[in-house]
Amino acid sequence: MTKDQLKASILEMAISGKLVPQLDSEQEVTQIGEIPKDVPFEIPSKWKLFSLDDISYKITDGSHNPPPSISEGIPVLSAKNIQNFNLNLDTTRYATYDDFLLENKRVNITKNDLLLTIVGTIGRVAIVDTDEKFILQRSVSVIKPKEFVNVKYLAYSLLSPYINTILYKKAKGTAQLGIYLRDLKSLFIPIPPFEEQKRIVSKLDQLFPLIEEYDIAYEELQNLNNSILDKIKASILQEAISGKLVSQLDSEQEVTQLGEIPKDVPFEIPSKWSWCTLKDISNKITDGEHNTPTYTDDGIPFLSVKDISSGKIN
Repeated sequence: MTKDQLKASILEMAISGKLVPQLDSEQEVTQIGEIPKDVPFEIPSKWKLFSLDDISYKITDGSHNPPPSISEGIPVLSAKNIQNFNLNLDTTRYATYDDFLLENKRVNITKNDLLLTIVGTIGRVAIVDTDEKFILQRSVSVIKPKEFVNVKYLAYSLLSPYINTILYKKAKGTAQLGIYLRDLKSLFIPIPPFEEQKRIVSKLDQLFPLIEEYDIAYEELQNLNNSILDKIKASILQEAISGKLVSQLDSEQEVTQLGEIPKDVPFEIPSKWSWCTLKDISNKITDGEHNTPTYTDDGIPFLSVKDISSGKIN
């Protein structure tokens, strides 16, 4: 199982109530808004499914018309500045403080706001953990969750395969895929009791670094397996061409020598074998077409190096 597969499996467990125990002492979540008609999977009885709009004070996106760029000032960020849980303020685009005041009237970004990429690369998240000022471009949405929602639990939920699949299904566009805010607001998120949200986050925070360690070990194991496999193949092939792979039979005749015998023999071969040049054992050795013919939509296939792989012609 790869790192991404393992993360996906654990996140699915997290948002379906299978990652941490359910506690009798925790109160049932009060339903807000409509209940979805088609429930995608079962959740514990104390959990509820809410639309993202119902559990947020505000959901909006960044500037549709970014202010003119200047050499220094307030950073203007796009989706590339959002990595999972990390907000990277490094940019080459800046705007004036007045532009910031104008843009921030609409978004009003504050600490613990959740940022989600919604244009181009969809589904990356970051939690605002700084008081530094910045402006967002349209490729990033701002989500302000209500008090009964742990912002990091919500971030983990948005990273789950279930939500990620829905985001891409709802995405529209030709040059670049994008999510409309109305579609984002209509997403249904499974919400556990608040204390359980914190326990889920704590467990995921413990597991994700371990998954990174697992990934390093997994990659090393894959490299080792590939290396061993290559060495085994090389060893078997060497056994084959030196007469050690199958038994020598007295009933088989000695090979007739063709051409000259090489002066420096690289390794010993059985007495009935002979060293021959490739030319001496071939009717023809030549190469392919030097002057490439004109291509057509159909006809005779024209092959190159890329069509020869692992002993097969594609």
